[in-house]
Amino acid sequence: MESLETLKKAIASGYGNLNWAARDSDLDCLHDNPEFQKLVGLAPQAN
Repeated sequence: MESLETLKKAIASGYGNLNWAARDSDLDCLHDNPEFQKLVGLAPQAN
């Protein structure tokens, strides 16, 4: 998914506002994606 790859590149380049990314309506198509959730810190923690 191109949008997820672009977000990964942004994070690798120093983008750090992951709280905004997690609730940005422009990224709604990614919000349910487990990889996106892991990137922005929304993935459930494994015990």
